[in-house]
Amino acid sequence: MLRKMVGDENFWAAINDYLTTHHKGLVETEDFKRALERHSGRNLAKFFDQVIIIFYLFIFFFVEFFFCLFFLVNFFFLISVDPWQRIPEGEDHLQHQRGDEGAGVEFGTNSKG
Repeated sequence: MLRKMVGDENFWAAINDYLTTHHKGLVETEDFKRALERHSGRNLAKFFDQVIIIFYLFIFFFVEFFFCLFFLVNFFFLISVDPWQRIPEGEDHLQHQRGDEGAGVEFGTNSKG
């Protein structure tokens, strides 16, 4: 979209100028915007402001979505586990969780002796 706004020739000239000017240096978005404005002769402040707003909104909603997802997964895990559940003496932990005979599993017993 930006390339169409400034034209192919101006866009690639600005890219070339930007890369040669800032070769192995620190850059900011403003440096790229200045190079494009210099070669196209247009004011691109409105375009870059819109792009930055859309970018921040995307990041905000992305982070919020995954925070909510993380919270819900942890919430449902926590309500499905009873931390005060007592395992009867001599009973296999796995057997107690599965509710079966444990298929002959001998490790993890809670018996004394």
